[in-house]
Amino acid sequence: MGSIAQQLTNNICFTYNLSHRKKWKDCPDSVTKGPNSCYIEQSLGTLHNMRVVATNDLDSKVWQFNIDPDTQSKPDPPEDVKVIAETSNIAAVSWKIPSEWYSPHFTLHYKLQYYSEWEPHIWSEELDADTQLSYTLTSLDAYTCYTIHVATKSQSSRDEYWSDWSTPSIGCTKEAAPEKGLEVNTAGQTLKGGLRNVTIRWQRLTKRQARGEITQYRMTVKDEDDPSKADIIDILDGNATEYTLQGLEVHKSYMVSVIALNTAGPSPQSFIRIVDKTQAPGPPSITEAKNLTESSIYIAWTAPSDPNGIISNYVLSYIGNSGNPQWKTITIEGSVHNYTVGDLLAYVQYEFKIQAKNELGYSDNSKAVRLYTKEGVPSAAPRNLTLQYIPSNPTSLQAMWKAPCVEARNGIILKYKLTVCPRLSNGTCSGQDITTVTYKVSDPQSLKSSRECVVL
Repeated sequence: MGSIAQQLTNNICFTYNLSHRKKWKDCPDSVTKGPNSCYIEQSLGTLHNMRVVATNDLDSKVWQFNIDPDTQSKPDPPEDVKVIAETSNIAAVSWKIPSEWYSPHFTLHYKLQYYSEWEPHIWSEELDADTQLSYTLTSLDAYTCYTIHVATKSQSSRDEYWSDWSTPSIGCTKEAAPEKGLEVNTAGQTLKGGLRNVTIRWQRLTKRQARGEITQYRMTVKDEDDPSKADIIDILDGNATEYTLQGLEVHKSYMVSVIALNTAGPSPQSFIRIVDKTQAPGPPSITEAKNLTESSIYIAWTAPSDPNGIISNYVLSYIGNSGNPQWKTITIEGSVHNYTVGDLLAYVQYEFKIQAKNELGYSDNSKAVRLYTKEGVPSAAPRNLTLQYIPSNPTSLQAMWKAPCVEARNGIILKYKLTVCPRLSNGTCSGQDITTVTYKVSDPQSLKSSRECVVL
């Protein structure tokens, strides 16, 4: 039976009429839109009744429905969407009415979305273009490509009859001067007699930071003894990442600035100082830091590898992380290489760094070290002790209190000791009735000002 059914031919008959007319009409055009379709001119302001009859040798089936072209027309997507950059952060989007939109009497409404190359496929919120055939996007990123699509619907149609989105179009904003300066450092130097060659190195900007194609770098070198004079060096290689300054005098300091340039302008300046080698010692190095007590820390260091003269003294700087922290300094003779800092607070983290000094100046600070003083006895009692009667247990009381303030704990509170005097005689405890209860903190690592509770 199945093989016979497969050989049966289905005949499709499409007829229609308008709601104000009773006569059914045959489909005037079943070719334009392809097989099993009917293309008719719509009549505005009236319902269109549709009827499709499928017939073969065994049976026939009828489908009947109606369409209101005023409110149920779904247009094709807008066409010829174009994106044209006007500035580095403004782009104009334009499009055309769908070529097969059937009636100029029904105005089309448009909306659009976009995303940037930095966040691919994360579409913006839908932007309402009203009935215009263009839209201006503002506050865009410079030198960035945006993908944009547009949809439309008849103003009289419901929201469910928006067209599909148009084929995405891509447009890129124009260049702008780089918004970020370069990260610059010295990559080494060689000495020969009283002169030196110093290599300056920088990290290239990312495409987003560069906001255009970097075409060159410009380096300005100033002698700090005579800053009115400057040597300007143009490095005409946008891919360069270093440059060696040759013939700088050893006994002078120089200030070097580097900028990156694209066709829109320069980046902010980045500066690096080339220090006079004879002017100050190199930094010392802290070799040991040890917490001796709750109020003292021992610091030891080595002399600079390049003292550039006799070290007259060291300046040890330190700061704690409790209360209102301020840097303090201690000056120590140049022949001494260790010191015990006292009068510190218990269980507070301190940061230490040290400088060396010769007759020509101070070194940079050493690398900082950080460590805590040892724990000390709490400097304040627990707060807000209260006793509460327990109705369900008439022979017990509930004691509640708050831990001492963080600054007064001087370490991590592990236990509390409660002294209990059940009877009073003339306002004083009777010795034989005094008992002691030890309460162990459930979360000893916590430094929060927690509320503790125990049943006596």
